[in-house]
Amino acid sequence: ITYTISKAAALSLAEWLSVTYGSRGISVSCLCPQYVRTNMTHIGHNGDSSSSQNKYNEINDTHQVDRDLIARSKRILFGFSRTIEPEEVAKCCMESLKDGKFLILPHGEVAVAIRKKAFDRDRWLCNMRNLSDKYTSLVAQHQQHVKPPRSKL
Repeated sequence: ITYTISKAAALSLAEWLSVTYGSRGISVSCLCPQYVRTNMTHIGHNGDSSSSQNKYNEINDTHQVDRDLIARSKRILFGFSRTIEPEEVAKCCMESLKDGKFLILPHGEVAVAIRKKAFDRDRWLCNMRNLSDKYTSLVAQHQQHVKPPRSKL
C-alpha cells in the first residue's frame, strides 16, 4: 500500500507544482513507467552483488519462493504491459521533456488505462479489485505449498 500511496502522492504533488509554478516558466514533468527491466524488478541470480539483489536472494532462499508464482504474479500484475529496457525509458523521457510534456508514459497502454480510469472510475475499481483478488489467490495457493523457514535459534 505504501508504494501505491507514494506514487499517487508524487503525481499529485507534480500536478500541484505544475499548476502553481507553470505560469512562472517552471516546467514540471512526471515519469510514470510501468515495468522496466532493472535489478529491482528482476528476481533471480544474475551475479549482481547489490543489497537489493542480495535481499531478493535471501528471500528466495529463506522462503523457498516458487518461481512459477513469481511468473504468474508478473503476468497478472504486468501482463497487459511489456517489460522495457531502461534505455527505452530514457529515450522516451528525453523526447517528452523536449516536447514539454507533463506526463511521461513510456508504456503507451498506460495512457489508455488512465483514460479508462477517468471515463469510468467504478468499472476501473472493479477491474482492479478483480486483479487484486487474483494476486491474493495466487499468494494463498503458494503459501499452502511452501514450508515455513526454519528457525535459526
